Amino acid sequence: MLKKLLDRWSLRLFLKRISWFAIIVTGVLLIALTGLSVYGNNVGNFVVSVDNDVSISLSLSETGAFSGVDATSVLATKGIKGITDTTYKFIPEDIDEGSGLKSDTANGRYFAYSFYLKNTSEIAIGYSAEVNINKATRGIEKAIRIMLITDASGERTTEIFAAPKDDGTAEVLTADNAMVDDGTELKEDGIESERDYVKPYATTPFLTGSRVAKLFIDSIERNQIHKYTVVMWIEGWDEDCVDSIIDGTLEIDMTFKSYLG
Repeated sequence: MLKKLLDRWSLRLFLKRISWFAIIVTGVLLIALTGLSVYGNNVGNFVVSVDNDVSISLSLSETGAFSGVDATSVLATKGIKGITDTTYKFIPEDIDEGSGLKSDTANGRYFAYSFYLKNTSEIAIGYSAEVNINKATRGIEKAIRIMLITDASGERTTEIFAAPKDDGTAEVLTADNAMVDDGTELKEDGIESERDYVKPYATTPFLTGSRVAKLFIDSIERNQIHKYTVVMWIEGWDEDCVDSIIDGTLEIDMTFKSYLG
């Protein structure tokens, strides 16, 4: 039913596959950078890593247990090949619950992954989290949405990032700026309006063409754990979600850098 609805978008791309969609997350401490890699031919792997110093250290965990092999400096999971476009309406509200990979592998609509960051230093430290686009082709970055959900500030926060519009203003989705069609074909399926498929949301513009965002966490206490969930999708209501982005590729990294508070 959704396909029938979205097939009516003259400029949209619904259910046409993007060749691959890769995200890499890597952590760094001090100014030591860990190399980014996509292993073998598994394009789209999601990699999280930290490079620890003797006096300042962070640890990663996919489950949050931080015991045995679960406490690590590198996390890796599969990304999505052949992602389709979708809209915020179809991102589960509880997408950050639980841990690990939560991508929509059945329909290829979104990538989602949750992981944990722990301060294993003997003192409280601060850190920054930076998201950058390393590679983007065919203009796919103009239609992408990157959502970060975290409890690092002491409460659950959600922020959606997107490339700004041509006039420099932020992308905002409302029922009024989505394409609306109240045709009888939709009503025969019990759909009153395309508005039923619009969940309004605002976005924060990318900092630059390649830098998505940079966050600063003033303090993480000794043994404190912060949870991060990264969700990415191609927004089908975006005017830049057009046929020309088919076969586009995207690679993003997220780097963590610690500092003394």
